[in-house]
Amino acid sequence: MLRLNSTLEEKDLALTLTWYRFVGVPMSTVDKRLVAEKAELKSDVSGLEKKLSSLEMTHKNSMEHYERFVKSGGKA
Repeated sequence: MLRLNSTLEEKDLALTLTWYRFVGVPMSTVDKRLVAEKAELKSDVSGLEKKLSSLEMTHKNSMEHYERFVKSGGKA
C-alpha cells in the first residue's frame, strides 16, 4: 500500500493522475464532464470580465478625481 508523507506529495500525485483520468471511462461520461467543465469555465471568464470592467471603471474614476484634485491645488 502506498502511503504519502505530505500534502505536497498528495498534490503532486493528483496532478500526475489527472493525465490518466479518461482511461477506462465511457466516452459519454467524459463528454458530460467536459460539457460541465466548459460551462463552468465560461461562467468563470464571464465573472472575471465583469470584475475587470469594474476595476477599469474604478481606475478611470479615481484618476479623474485625482486630476481634478491636483488641478484645484489640493482643494476638494
